[in-house]
Amino acid sequence: MELLDKVIWFLHVKLKYILTRLGFRDKQSCRLCGRNQYIIWSVPDWLWLIVVPYELRNKTLCIECFANLAYKEGITLTLDKFDHLDFFQSVP
Repeated sequence: MELLDKVIWFLHVKLKYILTRLGFRDKQSCRLCGRNQYIIWSVPDWLWLIVVPYELRNKTLCIECFANLAYKEGITLTLDKFDHLDFFQSVP
């Protein structure tokens, strides 16, 4: 990903975070398990395409479900594999 793409993606994620915190946008929930998202995260497209089944690729997944899918594919997730990793809010 080029630097400009990374900057645009970072601003996109932060804007969604701010709009959600202000109440202008609903929290997202995982389409696999139904949990609310409390961690904002993203991975490179190549990793997403390897890990996530085709029918879920345009859906929201929580980091736990993504990690489980990665494990099933034999991929160990480390912090350096994430493009962005941040907390949305404290878990109730």
